[in-house]
Amino acid sequence: MKSGFPDHQRLISRLLRLRPETVTIPVPGATKPIQGDLYGSGTSGVILTHGGGRTKESWRKQAHALADAEFVVLAINFRSDTIDVRVDPSQ
Repeated sequence: MKSGFPDHQRLISRLLRLRPETVTIPVPGATKPIQGDLYGSGTSGVILTHGGGRTKESWRKQAHALADAEFVVLAINFRSDTIDVRVDPSQ
């Protein structure tokens, strides 16, 4: 019987790639830093910024697709946005 261990390894690896790294970018002279989520790895990068009423989480689906295409992706909140805001990423 074939062991399921390698399949579990692949699943864990995939799940870890899906979870973004939270980053804080200090802005000289500003009262608040920029908050961001960093996805993927690669030699080319994309910065995703949101429109009014949205947050960095609004880009989750697109960020995952770009990360799967081997881009480094940074989705940011503007300094006036609060970290607590929740947005349904499917909208």
